[in-house]
Amino acid sequence: MSIMSGIRNNMVLVVVLIAVAILAFTVQDTLSNLVGGGGSVNEVGEVAGQSISVQEFNERYQLLLSNQRAPGAPPLDDRQINQTLDNAWTQMVNEIIINNEKEEIGLQVTGAELADMFTGRNISQYVESYFGSFFNSPQAVEAGYTQGFTGENVRKYIQTLQDQGTPEQKLAFKEFESNLKDFREQSRFNNLLLGAYPSSTTMARKLYMEKNRSYDISYVAVPYASISDSVVEPQVTDADYRRLIEENKFQHEQKAATVIQYVVFDIKPTAADSSAARQELLRDKDRFQLAKNDSTFTLGKTRDPYKNELSDISNVSADVQDAVLNAAPGTVWGPYLDLSFNGSTTEAYYRLYKLVKSEESSEDVWAKIRYKTVPFTTDTTASESEARGFVSTARSQGMDSLDNVLDGGWYTKGNFGPDVDEAVKTASIGSIIGPIKGRGGWMIVEVLNKTNKQFGVANIENVITYSDGTKRSVDKEASLFAAKAMDMANIESAASEENIISYPSQELTVETPASFTLTGLQEGSRQVVRWALTAKDNEFSEIIEAGNSFIFAQVIDKRSPGTKSVAQLRGQLRTQVLNRKRAEIIKDRLNKIGVGNDLAAIVSAYNQQYGEGAAIQSTATDILFNSNQISGIGNAPKVVGTVAGMQLNAVKGPIADALGVYVVQLTNINEADEPDAITLQQERQNDANAVQAQFSTKVNAALRELAKVKDTRYKAGF
Repeated sequence: MSIMSGIRNNMVLVVVLIAVAILAFTVQDTLSNLVGGGGSVNEVGEVAGQSISVQEFNERYQLLLSNQRAPGAPPLDDRQINQTLDNAWTQMVNEIIINNEKEEIGLQVTGAELADMFTGRNISQYVESYFGSFFNSPQAVEAGYTQGFTGENVRKYIQTLQDQGTPEQKLAFKEFESNLKDFREQSRFNNLLLGAYPSSTTMARKLYMEKNRSYDISYVAVPYASISDSVVEPQVTDADYRRLIEENKFQHEQKAATVIQYVVFDIKPTAADSSAARQELLRDKDRFQLAKNDSTFTLGKTRDPYKNELSDISNVSADVQDAVLNAAPGTVWGPYLDLSFNGSTTEAYYRLYKLVKSEESSEDVWAKIRYKTVPFTTDTTASESEARGFVSTARSQGMDSLDNVLDGGWYTKGNFGPDVDEAVKTASIGSIIGPIKGRGGWMIVEVLNKTNKQFGVANIENVITYSDGTKRSVDKEASLFAAKAMDMANIESAASEENIISYPSQELTVETPASFTLTGLQEGSRQVVRWALTAKDNEFSEIIEAGNSFIFAQVIDKRSPGTKSVAQLRGQLRTQVLNRKRAEIIKDRLNKIGVGNDLAAIVSAYNQQYGEGAAIQSTATDILFNSNQISGIGNAPKVVGTVAGMQLNAVKGPIADALGVYVVQLTNINEADEPDAITLQQERQNDANAVQAQFSTKVNAALRELAKVKDTRYKAGF
């Protein structure tokens, strides 16, 4: 292998490492809005007034896709493709935003600094990772490099690249160098944000005292549960809901969104398809049996071609483990049905097995066993004695007389420990042995069979797939259902009549990657969503073919950007609205009692008028400002905030909080001790870390909002 080839082989890995590091800086929340209208199919979106063309985006997507595809690996599934599309978009958006900011503040990495990252005092970890394995290889030493990573070795390599490298190698290294420069610039930008708030000793002391100062109170509580729904519900109107929504408008904003109802018709092999696959495999049975070179014959006919190797019995398929023991070479068994699980999908195969050869081993013995385990206890003598009793019972009455006997099959050596392996090796077939010290306890073992043979077993298989006729039948079923749904103008009603499952989607938006995952679909979610985002309200889709399914859908809700309606939020806000009405009633009652600040008198008067036990009086101690919890009350952030600002012995209320209405009296303030220097320094560091993290996140979110990101990938088919 040449020096340049050795270095080149590491290039993809390092580019991916840097890409991952850069990607870690990206912000997760996309603040774009779905823009109506046709849009241009030449663009996939816009960031800070700069358009991203279809060609640019596709080139980035293909680059990330190629980095993900390992040689010989299966194709990426629908979820991985969707994730790669989203990663390409997020990466490009982030680059534009950060590059604009870097340019505005004059942030750059000079040539001298870049050289320092390769060969100077501050060598980048990515440079060291890139060159490290090569400079420790025999090829590097043979080429005249010193053993291990050094700056001098890097300088020598760069000179060799300039003198002898191919155009492709030089281009790849230039890309690596550019990525390294971008990463350093972005790291600097991030560090600027992190260093914007260093905290101070004064702030640290203030925070420490606030966190450790506690309060004791007496209080009157009137829980919301003291007034039933039947009392308050008739008094609630839509105006109450609208008022609550308006007060918390930012929490109830919605982006442009589409909701669909859809039906999935999976195309699955029928019994006839299964029979056809079986017959097709059987047509190869005679040729398989007569084949002289099984390694060649099985190529392309199985996922596991024969390698002319011997395996012990425990590694032979359970379908033929017992059959191979005394069979002659050339014997063929099957077809056997085999299910293969690949992530969320299942494939079915028919398989034939052939015994190619078997050889006896002079040393090894394998056994088929049943066993019972008596777990070890702290008293090992007692557990061993119990196991001996089981051995005696099994020998006199058989293993079936014992509880919890497990089938060990032709077990793999080492599974139960060396003592079990040795004992089984010398035991006779049909014997019951033990107790033997296993890995998890004392074992009682029945030896069902033994062999000293190893086997060469080949297989060929045929996957069970649906036929064209099956596919046409499912397509017809989907088309008939679509016609009925359109005739009824409602897909859900049609599905109910036909006893077919229909799925409602979540809110589909261009901003949410999760929007492209639809329940019941292994593939094709993005294809369906692309249609949904451009469809009109109540519109039906065509029959969409995706993977091994046909999908038919209807838009059931098309929502414009803005504040959600009362109808959308009624169920979510009902408890909160009812409790606000309860709070109004309770506060009005307390204000009308007119007994002053005497808590006992307030409770007595309230209960006389509104029922015994409606109001209670109690105390709470050690209330902390940085906690919303009060012992005996529960979650009460407004009470905690009020108490922290009260004068000693003052009375405040009524205060409407999460679970009820309260009148409180501050009875004691427990001041915190002054923090020592070490505690103060730790508090200052904690404060800086917390604020820096929030500051960085908020700045990134603000930059994206100011950039007015518009994601219209769906219009361009992505």
